[in-house]
Amino acid sequence: MTRLLTRTPRLRPRTRLFNELFDAPQESEPTVWSPTLDVTETSDAYRVALDLPGLSREDVTLTFEDDILKISGERALPQQDTDPQYHRLERWQGRFFRRLRFGDGISPDGIKARFTDGVLNIFVPKTEERQPRRIAIE
Repeated sequence: MTRLLTRTPRLRPRTRLFNELFDAPQESEPTVWSPTLDVTETSDAYRVALDLPGLSREDVTLTFEDDILKISGERALPQQDTDPQYHRLERWQGRFFRRLRFGDGISPDGIKARFTDGVLNIFVPKTEERQPRRIAIE
């Protein structure tokens, strides 16, 4: 008899650590799905990229408060003139919400976001104190 196994992918230790550092608890926000994202860091900023195909900038809300970047929105079912008979629905619909905690050293006034081709790109600059400095040796 063939056994059917459902496996949950294991996170690499580095991925788990990254998630613990950046994902803030989402205790009170009702959500249906969470968009995938990438966070990269350079010496002067963090860059966040979220995949949000089928959405527009009006569907997404972006706020920064208490060192937490909050990204939320909603993807509605497509409106059709007739009563549709769906045979398969694999794309997530409904509310989504993500939080990223950056801690001290972020310049909130310099945060910029651009929505292009279904990808939300967010630039989060670091403050001068947070950036590495080269020290001259005498």
